[in-house]
Amino acid sequence: MKAIASPSAFETRIEFLLEQLREASFDVRIWSQLARGIGEAVSAGHCRIGFHPHGMTGPAIRLNALGTSADRRAGRRQSDGSVEAEGVRPCDASMVLAETASGVWKVEIWSADAYQAKILLSRLGATLTASFQVFRGLRGSGRAEFAQMRDLWDPLPFGVMLVDPHLHLRFANMASDDLLRTRALFRPFGREGAVRPTLQDNYAAFCQACEILRDGQAERASFDMLDRFGGAFGEMSVFSLAHASGFPVLPTGEVESGCVVVTLRPFLPEHQAHITDRRSAPLAFTQTTSLDDTTWTRASHEA
Repeated sequence: MKAIASPSAFETRIEFLLEQLREASFDVRIWSQLARGIGEAVSAGHCRIGFHPHGMTGPAIRLNALGTSADRRAGRRQSDGSVEAEGVRPCDASMVLAETASGVWKVEIWSADAYQAKILLSRLGATLTASFQVFRGLRGSGRAEFAQMRDLWDPLPFGVMLVDPHLHLRFANMASDDLLRTRALFRPFGREGAVRPTLQDNYAAFCQACEILRDGQAERASFDMLDRFGGAFGEMSVFSLAHASGFPVLPTGEVESGCVVVTLRPFLPEHQAHITDRRSAPLAFTQTTSLDDTTWTRASHEA
């Protein structure tokens, strides 16, 4: 792994990781990327995020794969040029993300610069913990507080909404508030308070995406959203909270079963020019069958 060359580059990497953490609270695929990014942010680094059952020496669930042979080694190069493997020596920095009756979720970093690893965790700590709590809470294991969602999602430059099975809005970040008031995109809430795109094609695609996720055919569905005048606006994605491939089935919590997270990302001007009608922007379903080459083993439902 390459070390970050300068303090400014280190700060830039931290800002990027913080934004990734905000999205990881609803997108399970990002956790593997995050672990890789955290490891790359420190000198000769490697990061592991996993669930450790009580009485076991290693994690039973990992949110990141072992990856390449370089990733499987834990960062500190010895005087003879060899590198100690992960698990052979204690990590240089760690933090507990959540505790359950059967074990703990934690993040661990191995690095040639233990001080830098500790600094990185101290900078990411609050957002990392909040993101993981919301991630688990949305999937029914633990509590997902609206205040935490607001802190995580409001800084994002695109819309993020929590929608129930009847398409009623449960939560919206600041960007979504503005988008939902845009009549070229959405109808007024009215008495029922449902999220309904103005253009019938958008509404049909939105309902179809939710149905695909509800049936378990995919974990994320996306389509290009047009405004009521036919102009390309942005990508609308719907994320299932029912399960994630390989993630243990969790007991129901405070979030109502069947809720989905919806994101709306406005296109850049240069991309808008390439989409003129629905035929060039078909509904596209994306299925995640593994967490970016993550390996899993069975774990307790209380994880």
